[in-house]
Amino acid sequence: LKPLEEIRPDVVVLGPDQGFNERELEGMLKKRGIEARVVRMPRRVEGFSSSGILRRVVEMFCSKKLPLDHGKA
Repeated sequence: LKPLEEIRPDVVVLGPDQGFNERELEGMLKKRGIEARVVRMPRRVEGFSSSGILRRVVEMFCSKKLPLDHGKA
């Protein structure tokens, strides 16, 4: 819950396979002063899983070849 405490979102969207109960999570957040609505996606949406997004970010930034500076500052 630490990231949610720092971000303090208005809405938390759970994936269909995440092991939280929506009402219980709302209650835990409320105890921490976070008034967030918790909703669950009914099914996976292709291309929008956290692992899929992370994979695309890694591909974007790790596939680019960085120029060598050869010791220049």
